[in-house]
Amino acid sequence: MEKGGPNSPLKSTAITEGSADDLTDCYDTLPATAKLYIMFSPSVQDEALRVGNLRDYLSKNLTSLSYSETGDITKFALHGFWGTPEQLLRLYAEKSDKYLVHHMTKIRESILEGKNARVMETQERTLRTDWDQERG
Repeated sequence: MEKGGPNSPLKSTAITEGSADDLTDCYDTLPATAKLYIMFSPSVQDEALRVGNLRDYLSKNLTSLSYSETGDITKFALHGFWGTPEQLLRLYAEKSDKYLVHHMTKIRESILEGKNARVMETQERTLRTDWDQERG
């Protein structure tokens, strides 16, 4: 067995300790932070290189990507991001930082903020990242 493969506990430890660099050994990733990343399959990597870059590829193919271990998006972590992987990819492709989420107000949140509990609301959220300071 190959040491440090994509499903290795060593990789999981590296992610939780804040180092996503080990992930790029096996897959191409879109790392916004250490706990917010998306891993692409090798076929997506090859196609993105043929197109020119990942942003151009996503602007054309975002709606057709499949999300599974054997699909186009093999793994993702969205810690601190309230949206979906597709929303994150759209933000990346457009170099944007604002997105909408549907959120149910929790009981504790309703008490602290004076809102009605267990009511769905749409919130505009902001991703704190500078797309001009990309890494990876």
